[in-house]
Amino acid sequence: MNTFGDRLKFAIKLRGITASDLARHLGVKPQAIYQVQSGKSGAMNASNAAAAADFLRVPIRWLTDGEGATPNAQPLDARSPLKQLPPRLISTWFPLQWEAAVFR
Repeated sequence: MNTFGDRLKFAIKLRGITASDLARHLGVKPQAIYQVQSGKSGAMNASNAAAAADFLRVPIRWLTDGEGATPNAQPLDARSPLKQLPPRLISTWFPLQWEAAVFR
């Protein structure tokens, strides 16, 4: 993984989310993520790169510069299990739970 885009694509796949999930989290269009992954656009700005690294649970230095060990799948953080779920699952599940509670 030589480029920022390669590492970003790897981290997205490792976490079991989509580029669209990351884009939604960062508040950018999915096309922006796809362009970075494909190398058509350079790396993200520092703020988005840091937010992406945090969301993807990878070291920022690894994501931006390729320094350090390649991340592996990590066990869920027991303190914040919801942060570990793919956003599309959370966005589907919570409204259903809310409706179930309201209409009981």
